[in-house]
Amino acid sequence: MLESPRAKAAVAAFFDQWLMLRDIANVQKDPEIFPDATEPVIAALARESRTFVEDLFWNHDGSLGRLFISPARVRNATLSEFYGDSLSEADDPELVEDAVTEQSFGLFSQAGFLMAISKNDDHASIFRGKLVHSRLFCKPIFLPPPGVATPLPAIEPGVTGQFNPFGFALEHFDATGRWRETEGGLPIDTAAEVATSDLGPFDGARDLSSKLASSEQVHECAVSQMFQYAMRREITSEDACSLASLNRTFSDSEQSMKQLLVAITQSDAFFARVEPKE
Repeated sequence: MLESPRAKAAVAAFFDQWLMLRDIANVQKDPEIFPDATEPVIAALARESRTFVEDLFWNHDGSLGRLFISPARVRNATLSEFYGDSLSEADDPELVEDAVTEQSFGLFSQAGFLMAISKNDDHASIFRGKLVHSRLFCKPIFLPPPGVATPLPAIEPGVTGQFNPFGFALEHFDATGRWRETEGGLPIDTAAEVATSDLGPFDGARDLSSKLASSEQVHECAVSQMFQYAMRREITSEDACSLASLNRTFSDSEQSMKQLLVAITQSDAFFARVEPKE
């Protein structure tokens, strides 16, 4: 079943939806402020993240850990110029390997992904943090009641500000998703902690990514995300036994999303599902 073209398309659509990869192609940056974030660059960045997760799922057993920490890079001449490295001079994107560093280590160091989850906002910590909170920890973020105004304070020049801790850890990546040492002329402090998570203290994007990779909460959320996608519905109380079994399968497979998908399609819940009416 996984060998069919439909399966490959479905897996790609899952990552597009779960991690908002489909939004990369719609990134827009002011050409006067960010002249190198051109349409060809944005298109290459969109292809970078999609090629990265495709390789992860089909060639590396869908390892969740490799999503966060990986030596794999997708590069061509356009991407290497944008990132400022010399990994490829090819016209078409190709997979290469490079050292895992603070600046380049996996999904959370990919510029297109970082720009897409920033909602085209130059001060994007809260939006980046929201994705981690909602998509990786499965914690809903509720809108305020109608009529309640909750404006954010203006960001003062030269001040780094206090943002959502998950997003704060990503502050070394600027509005175009590339590395910077300072913000507003000040050193960037990326040390943070979220009391409701099982991560403990973390400092910077790579450290956050390493701890996301080993987080039981993130593992359970990934199972829930794929289950909901495969079932085409939200989780209910009746799914508790199925999810418990799937979480055990996921743990025993060392967080293989490929084996998880197979397990979901072989579960009683999957066979009992009702296709929604078109």
